[in-house]
Amino acid sequence: MKRTIIYSQFDFFYNSIFFLKFLNRLMRGGKRSVVEKIIYGLFKNLNFVEFFYKKNIFKLNYLPIFFFFEVISICRPLLSARIYKPSEKSKKGRKPTKKFIAINTKIIPISISRKKSYSIAIGWIISTIKLRSEKGLENRVRNEFKEIVLSKKSQSLEKKKRLHGLLISNRSLVHYRWSKKF
Repeated sequence: MKRTIIYSQFDFFYNSIFFLKFLNRLMRGGKRSVVEKIIYGLFKNLNFVEFFYKKNIFKLNYLPIFFFFEVISICRPLLSARIYKPSEKSKKGRKPTKKFIAINTKIIPISISRKKSYSIAIGWIISTIKLRSEKGLENRVRNEFKEIVLSKKSQSLEKKKRLHGLLISNRSLVHYRWSKKF
């Protein structure tokens, strides 16, 4: 009989859903134990957290999980986009051209829940971690977090800025949220 390992919904060390989601999405090829050792080792390393503590980022809390949530909250989007395509029938029952669909497609800003915004932020951070050129996963994660918190020049923050810029330019289309075709 085949045994399956059932993992809990929470992280076993920090008791967090989002940290577990971060570990699972960072995992490649089923090497969960390797990723756990690397990330837990990084967060247990006091020099990693002390660096940010000396920069007065943390004033009350010194636990690494608060640092993780600080990084995620900096990157999380406040709004999301939904695409609205009006009726695709043109005159005389013909199929619409691609030009018609592209011109009339509207991007509608919608508010999203905190859980969904954290998931999007985790995805952005992991995609930028995987694109980094440093050797070793620990160095990539450390440098990505430093860029997000200190210099604010990370690619994940650029994704957030582009999304918010797009949604701000389309904020006049909010009334489409209540359309029945949506």
